[in-house]
Amino acid sequence: MSDTRELSTDAVLRALDDELERRAFDRVASGIYLRELGQGWRGWVGVGLASRKRCGAVDADPMVGVRHEKVEKVLGETDRSATFFRPLYELFSPTVYRTWSFESGQVEAQATALGDAIELIATPYMESLTSLDRIEAALHESAFADVRRHRLPAVLLLRDGQEAARAAAERELALLDDKGQRREYEAFIAELLGCQG
Repeated sequence: MSDTRELSTDAVLRALDDELERRAFDRVASGIYLRELGQGWRGWVGVGLASRKRCGAVDADPMVGVRHEKVEKVLGETDRSATFFRPLYELFSPTVYRTWSFESGQVEAQATALGDAIELIATPYMESLTSLDRIEAALHESAFADVRRHRLPAVLLLRDGQEAARAAAERELALLDDKGQRREYEAFIAELLGCQG
């Protein structure tokens, strides 16, 4: 019984590191993994972990997506960032929340089950996103607002040029009510478009 209370997020991360490495993902930071997809595209997995107070289990809420190296370079991001991502559970069912729970004594088996889900469900999804057209559509359809706000102008800048990027940025700016957020976003856009000027 005391075993279940001693399960740490570090033990889960070690098991996930081993499991995803077997599946050709490289760990680039704690809980962040990348896999080559070709031509500047990389599959991206981010695993957030939370210890549950009851029963000592650790819950994993994986996000999956892609990283386009040129988009991230334009944005000046680190190698940890994703160009687009969404919760893994949405690929199973967009309306039913699902988490992956890890319990002491079963960590490796549960890491394998999560690895299977990433391999069988997430990897084909990642591969389907390896064009700027598909990323643009995904950003419109199911991106978190702050991700869309920053990634969409960068995608359009690379694909269609400054005018398209500026138009997208102005649409995003119109959605912001907070003056501080507006100023911050205006500065971001000025820098993004200025560095390509």
